[in-house]
Amino acid sequence: MTDLLTFFLGVDTDGVPDGAKTRLEWAQGPASGEGMLLLILLFAGVIGLIVWNYRREGSASPARKAFLAGLRLTALLLIVAMALEPRLAVDLERTTPARTVVVIDESLSMSIKDRYEGSDIRGALIAAAGLADGTALAGATRADLVERVLARTELLPTLDATNPVRLYAFAEGVRRIDGSGDGGEGTDEGADGGEGEGESKLIAVPDIVPRGQATDLARALRASLEEAGSDVLAAVVVITDGRRNRGEDPIAAADALRKRGVPVYAIGVGDPAEPRNLAVLELGAPPRVYKGDPMLVEARVRVRGFEGLSLPGGPLEVELLRNDQVLETRPVDAESETVRFRVTNDDPGEYVFTARIAVRPGELSEDDNQRSTRVEVVDEKARVLVIAGSPSLEYRTLRTLLRRDRTIETSIWLQSADDDLATFGSDKPIDHIPSEREELFEYDAVLLFDPDPEGLPISFPEELRKLVLERGSGVMLVAGNKFTVKLFESPDMGPLRTVLPVEPDIERASTMVGGGQTFVETWPLNLTDDGAEHPITRLGTNTGIVLQAWKRLPGVRWHFPVLREKPGASVLLRHSDPTLAAGADGEGAPLLSATHYGPGRTLFAAIDETWRWRSVARALYERFWVQAVRFIVEGRLLGGRGRVTVALDREVCNLGEAVAVRATVLDESYQPHVAATVEAEVVRAGAADPAEPLTLRAVAGVPGRYEATFVPPRAGLYDVVVTPPGTGGVSSGDETWKPGRASVRVEPPDFEFADPRLDRATLEGVAAHTGGSYIPLERAGELPALIPALRETIVVSGNPVPLWDSPIVVILLVIVLGIEWWVRKRSKMV
Repeated sequence: MTDLLTFFLGVDTDGVPDGAKTRLEWAQGPASGEGMLLLILLFAGVIGLIVWNYRREGSASPARKAFLAGLRLTALLLIVAMALEPRLAVDLERTTPARTVVVIDESLSMSIKDRYEGSDIRGALIAAAGLADGTALAGATRADLVERVLARTELLPTLDATNPVRLYAFAEGVRRIDGSGDGGEGTDEGADGGEGEGESKLIAVPDIVPRGQATDLARALRASLEEAGSDVLAAVVVITDGRRNRGEDPIAAADALRKRGVPVYAIGVGDPAEPRNLAVLELGAPPRVYKGDPMLVEARVRVRGFEGLSLPGGPLEVELLRNDQVLETRPVDAESETVRFRVTNDDPGEYVFTARIAVRPGELSEDDNQRSTRVEVVDEKARVLVIAGSPSLEYRTLRTLLRRDRTIETSIWLQSADDDLATFGSDKPIDHIPSEREELFEYDAVLLFDPDPEGLPISFPEELRKLVLERGSGVMLVAGNKFTVKLFESPDMGPLRTVLPVEPDIERASTMVGGGQTFVETWPLNLTDDGAEHPITRLGTNTGIVLQAWKRLPGVRWHFPVLREKPGASVLLRHSDPTLAAGADGEGAPLLSATHYGPGRTLFAAIDETWRWRSVARALYERFWVQAVRFIVEGRLLGGRGRVTVALDREVCNLGEAVAVRATVLDESYQPHVAATVEAEVVRAGAADPAEPLTLRAVAGVPGRYEATFVPPRAGLYDVVVTPPGTGGVSSGDETWKPGRASVRVEPPDFEFADPRLDRATLEGVAAHTGGSYIPLERAGELPALIPALRETIVVSGNPVPLWDSPIVVILLVIVLGIEWWVRKRSKMV
């Protein structure tokens, strides 16, 4: 019918695709049934009017009148048809294949080397993986076996030939693996049913790198459905050991797939037998000890699966090593116990202590058989000068702490006390405030607690500046509400103000500080990103622990107002009151700030209430102050040559986690180093592994700051070492320029290895719930036969072909109207 109509009207249909179906439709037709009824009634009324008019008009015969009425009605029909814009609708059927989604487990449990001792699948798995014998099987990880089986069975290309495959990897999250087939997009089938252009692409076996910290099987199942969107899924294939240690029940997630009719096929990986493993779970030692002091080292070990066995190599023992030297060996008698060693270190220096248990055949993992930690043995005590304007609680509490630290020798001067009491609590008493170069340059650090500027010698501020700039000593000023305003207002204190990391708000301070004001509202302390990584405020082993530690501490009531931090300074703590914003970025007012001034380091504390922390968390209070004093002292301990400071975002991390590195690098003039990159090395302590290069890139807008990340490949203690650029390790004058160094201890996560056995029951449950099947890894080649080819046919509208604007329609309308006029004229009806 439509072909005859297009032929009669002379319409060009060359643009209609082959195999497309056409049908007549009206572009301007009524949009509803009521509209169509109204149009019919109107058209019927017009017909009646035309018939009525011709019946009463003229004296022509009834036959002629009927002929004229027919012509009028024909013209009317042509006009109405043109108004409704008839056209040929073009419908194109497009057939696309369904997809098969394959998700492969890349959590750390896939790094396990299973024993398969006494298992009935041992021989089948050796054959499926193409291994030589059982020894090769014992040396292969689960990931290795999956790669070998996928390659030998050509599973992915075979599945892809039936239904295009999309490939994902999952652990705690899900990620798309590049190279998945996209054959379903744009696949056409013509009228003859032949395949179009969008054919499937073969998929190579991916490299499976176990790195995930947890396994969330439910998330992998939900992501398979979400990523598919409106596409039809033929099946979801999961390759995993089935152990879920994060997320919801996989059955609940599989229910959504079942409702869409998508079966899950589970390929199980791993040994269902109880694993064997020896592990050093923890190694505890003080980070810093004094030469000759006895040191306690505690190693917590765990024995699993070896109980009652006759072990090759003799009984289980724990060795303690200092660097590469074995110091002592102790037996392990229980399944889990803490082994204690007492060590005396007679030589100063940095040492790596390692506790290890020899690896035995059939172990679950070899990476957790040893733990290492770094201990600094010091000889010369750090000399610290403490000056306080009054006996504040902050000063008195810290004085007690410093007296107990054998690595620090203090000289104390309390300005408000009589001369015979001013030096109370000193390890090395003094009879006046040192102000001459020879006296002041004996100190490695100076702590100022709200000092009274009128009681300081006139030469003290300038000599203090030189102490920092020339000798590399440190200075810390703790603000108070008695004298700090006068200290900053005094012109003589200009050199001291120069070395500090902040610009004080003197105008606001003069109205806010002192005057008998009381501050009762407590505001939480805001730890900054810099503070979470800084050696002063890092009160835990990783970022999460650090944040929790700071939440435990009491907030701030009084603080000294600061306009902004100086360029290059690091703000470690900020005020949480939004009305006290400071700086160009409108962040909270700085409460604790640090910077380098030449080779030395300086700190400014806008609060004097840390003594309140001691009643809540004494260990955190002491750790904070020990780390603060150590930070400002280290500039001098480095001989005034420390140009590089390296900080890591954690002290301890799990295997597979990325470690962020941040370095502050100064040039020979102790100004921020300017370069696009700085080279570093990552060294695994106590191992023969070669150092791995690491490139740190400059941080935009922060001169001298460089950052990078790296993922430690194995468990152990890693050092990130950054040598000052341009020195080659040696400075002018043939003195060694010490590199910046920071350490991270990498631990295998017990989370993934707590119970790594194959969980066949979970995988069978998920598969059965969705109408799929469970398949052992050694029989993975049987899977393609279980997944049929699926196709989806959809109708796509093509460009319509208009009929109403054909010249034939206009010509026909003219002819009809012309004939009517001629007949009416002959019938004397015009």
